[in-house]
Formats: sequence, structure tokens, C-alpha cells
Amino acid sequence: MTEQPLITLTTDFGTRDGYVGAVKGAILSICPSARLIDVAHDVPPQDLTGAAWTLRRALPFYPPGTIHVVVVDPGVGTARRAVAIKVAGMTLIGPDNGLFSLALDDLGRDGLRCREITNPAVRRDDPATTFDGRDVFGPAGAWLARGFPFEELGPEVTDLKEHPTPRPVREGASLRGEVVTVDHFGNMVTNVTRAELAGATRLTLRLQDGDAEVNGLYTNYEDAPARTPVLLIGSSGYLEIAVGNGSASRLLGLGRATTFTLEILA
Repeated sequence: MTEQPLITLTTDFGTRDGYVGAVKGAILSICPSARLIDVAHDVPPQDLTGAAWTLRRALPFYPPGTIHVVVVDPGVGTARRAVAIKVAGMTLIGPDNGLFSLALDDLGRDGLRCREITNPAVRRDDPATTFDGRDVFGPAGAWLARGFPFEELGPEVTDLKEHPTPRPVREGASLRGEVVTVDHFGNMVTNVTRAELAGATRLTLRLQDGDAEVNGLYTNYEDAPARTPVLLIGSSGYLEIAVGNGSASRLLGLGRATTFTLEILA
């Protein structure tokens, strides 16, 4: 066990009901030396896509050895598996419902090991059927932080669930894409990557059903004109529809799953 093992928490619990506090208490009762880091607790309830994007943004910036406990779990209490994944020097713990898919795409799956968490030694006694964050995921992370052998968590898993993620489709000099998430600021993050725009000198994005057209690729939000949607590459490397000092989603009245056609001129 490291002197102060690092455990992060990502949930859709919010902060007003004490659920996050209960998970932290369960972890600290097992591993009092753990450093607990809150990644996010305002993921929209049961939103697997939102959780997947939260992890994609955050996980690459944590040091090796970090244990990430993630609880966005609409299937809690059902036959869905509780899993622990070792990959790229970190451990991911949560429900087997696909929420790790995007992070694993980015981290790579070479050397990935996965176990179902079934060993009663790493679960709370008499667990509730509706709170695996407190009774299974948090305690399993704490026991691993204390040095519990990963291979003893339970049986090996080789068929992790995948969460479907829309991919852009190229049609000549155009791409058909989709808004995959909207961040706290109202920026509409698309599934088009920086690499797919290499060499572009001009972009024109037409939103679904011709509702609006967005032109101009900016390098920051401040330079974008007020109340005018523009395009830029966000910090995660994906094309965004944004508004300078405002919310593109609110201005356009559109959100996730909005489709568009992107014309690319080289």
C-alpha cells in the first residue's frame, strides 16, 4: 500500500443527499490514509454518455496507481456485473454498463485485466440492493488501495460491455457528425476530432434540418463574437459549437444528439 493512495470519485449522486459522504465514509473506514478526489458528482442522473465523457476528459491527467471509483448505475440491483479494470497503470471500478468505453478507447486496451467483484471480503456485509457505490465499489477500491490482490476480487472478465458511441461519417469533402455532450458552459461538443480536420482552411457546419449554419474556426472563446455560434477545437481535442461568453446550446435551443453536416475546405 502506498503511503496515501489516491482514489477518485465520479458519480451522478449530487451533493445534497449525503450519498457521496456515505461512499467516502465507507472507503475511509477501510483505508483511512486514502486521499479522496472528487472528479464530478453532477453527472446527469443515469447518464452513461455524460459519465463516459467526464471520464475521457479527466482520467489521463491522474498519476499512475490512481484508483477511479465511478458510480453511474441505472442497473443497480440487477444482474449487471460490478467490475474492476487494470489498464495503463490505473484501476477503474464501477458497473459493467459501458461507461468506461471512451476512456478505454483513449487509454488503449493493451495489457487490460478485468475482474468481476464477487469476493465477500471486499464488499460490505449485508449490502443494500440499491447502493453499490457505498457497499461494493467504494469498499473494493479501498481494499485494493490497502494491497488486496487484484486477482482475488473475483472471476476474470473478458467481455466488458461497450456503450455505443456515434462516429462521424465522411461523405466526400463533408462529414456527418453529432453533438455527443454539452458541457457546463453550454458548449456543444461533437464527435469530430482535431485529426479529422487536419489541413482544413475553412469549415461550414449546417445543423440538422437546416436550422442554422455555423462558420469560422476560432482558437479561444474570448475572440468569438457575442451571441454568434462559432466553431473551435476544445481542450479535449474535439470540435465544439460555442458562443463567446455564452451558451451555444441555450442560444440554438439544441443539445446532445443534434446532427449536422460539416463541409471542409482544404
